Formats: sequence, structure tokens, C-alpha cells
Amino acid sequence: MKFNPLELDEIKQNYIDCPLVEGEATFTVFGCTEGKSKANDNQQLKLHLLLKQDNGQSGFIYDYLVGVDNAVWKISLFCKACGQEGKYKEGQLTPEQIKGWSGKCMLKMEKNEEYGDKLKIAGYVAEEEQAPEVDLGDELPF
Repeated sequence: MKFNPLELDEIKQNYIDCPLVEGEATFTVFGCTEGKSKANDNQQLKLHLLLKQDNGQSGFIYDYLVGVDNAVWKISLFCKACGQEGKYKEGQLTPEQIKGWSGKCMLKMEKNEEYGDKLKIAGYVAEEEQAPEVDLGDELPF
């Protein structure tokens, strides 16, 4: 394997402290761990996401999918955004399954006086289905 040996400052500037902004981003799941939430001991998946935006910026962020009825909407949107609706309907996801999945999401800045402002996933965006193309030949309908 060949790679470009970057200095720590360059890695930090370009990949850790990247100026991601609110708005749309593409994501890829590059890691995932299964565990339980601290607050309620609910089953959850901790997603390790690589984000890229149209402005050329990229960065990493964590998000959580919690397996309770009032949070299943997020799992549904995540699966739809990744084109994996069938996996959602099965009612079970594992870290091994979702590594490498990708899709689109919306980012928002969450204000927090105690810990500082933090960029978070506002939601996952499913690709809209495109209308089928209709071949009209040489005839126009008007």
C-alpha cells in the first residue's frame, strides 16, 4: 500500500477540524459499533460517518440509531437514504451489514453553552424517485 505521509498538523487541519457547514452532505459508514444508550439502556448502533460536502470539505461525525419505537423513524430514513429499505423491513441491523453504506444527510449546528456548538445530523435524505422517461417519438402531445 502506498500513501502520502501527512504531518499531524496537516491531518488535523484537513480531516479533523474541517469547516463543515450546515446543509446537505454525503456520508459513508466507515465504522459501526453496537451497544446500549447511557440514558435508558436501549439497544443502539453508533455510526462512524465520513461526510463530504459540495464545497469540497470533509470530516467525521458520529450518529446513533436507537432501537425504540419512538426513534424507529430515524432508522427508516437512514435505510431509505442508503437504498436499503428491505433491511429496515427485516427489523434488524448489524454493524457488519451497514459498513460501507452511503447516502445523503442534512447537517445542523446544535448550540450548547456548556460543551460548545456542535454539528449534528439533522436527518437522512432519501433519493427522490425519478419519474419514468416517456418516449414520445416525433409526436408532441399538443
